Formats: sequence, structure tokens, C-alpha cells
Amino acid sequence: MINRRQFIQNTGLIAAATAIGINAGKAEEKIVSAVKWPVGCFNRPWVDVKAGYTYEDALDGISAAGYEWTGLLTPFKDNPFIDEAATEEYLVKLKKQLADRKLKCVMAALHTKPKLTVADSIKNVRREIDNASILGVEFLLTFGVDDAADFENYYKVMADAAAYSQEKGMKLVLKPHGGGSGASE
Repeated sequence: MINRRQFIQNTGLIAAATAIGINAGKAEEKIVSAVKWPVGCFNRPWVDVKAGYTYEDALDGISAAGYEWTGLLTPFKDNPFIDEAATEEYLVKLKKQLADRKLKCVMAALHTKPKLTVADSIKNVRREIDNASILGVEFLLTFGVDDAADFENYYKVMADAAAYSQEKGMKLVLKPHGGGSGASE
């Protein structure tokens, strides 16, 4: 296994060797076969109401493409993913659907409801984290909120979510997405 820096360094050496006429094919083959970056696929390409795709279609497509990892990004109709509405029965079924296709769910999106009270929002997000835990998710992705009036409460909810997800062995990730997550401040 090599890291990205070593990969770039080795690729540069191969390019230089090729430029001066040394056969670098075998060296390149060795480097490329040593690289095993985890690459997965979200379900979003299949979320098209007009096309009529189901989440099973997404899983089949992700699996057929050779991916081993997937993420629960955009919920489908009748598939709440980790939303607080997800039942334990649904989550067990979802986990089996993933396992049947040899897929590991490494990421799930947290969907906050900023108009709830802070206490209710914390309860809601903790339920989503518990649901993600059932699936063995490693990363929880949150997108921020757009309305400046919601920023302060959102940050309180995320402070709790960061600590709670860490207790559960998961990592909370904030995707810069505009609004309260669109700037370094």
C-alpha cells in the first residue's frame, strides 16, 4: 500500500523514464496495482422520480459497477434511510440489502429540521445517529442550514451530534454547502 504522495512521486518517475526512453511499463503496473483507495458511489444518480428508479435499482447499479462502498445521500420514496421515521425492521432489511450485494454503507446524510426546538432537534439527530449505528456507518454528513436565524441553534445541535456520534464510533462531517456552513467563520 502506498500513499498519494508516493503515488504522485512514482508517477513522475515513470513519466521521466518514459520521456528518456526507459521502458517503465512494469514499474507503472506495479504502482497502479498497489493503489487501493476506497472509492464508493452515492445513490443520488438513481433518484429521479420521472425515471421511476427504486433504491434496489441503485443498489444493483452500484454493485454491478464494482463498487464496494456506498453512501445514503438522498432518500427515496419509502426509503427513509437513517431518518427518525426509519424503523428497526426497515434498518435490518436495508442492512441485508446492502450485504446481499456485498456493499458496505460508509456514509449517511443527517437531515436536520431547523424549525424544531433545540431539544427536539437534538433528540431527532440522535435518533438518526442511532439508526446509522445499526447500519455500521462510519461517517455522518451534514450540510448546514441556510437561514441565518437558524445558525445558532444548528451549531448547538451539531455540538451535541459531534459528541454523540463520537460516543457511537462515528465521525461527523460538515459539508460546506452555503448558509451556516459556507464560510470558515
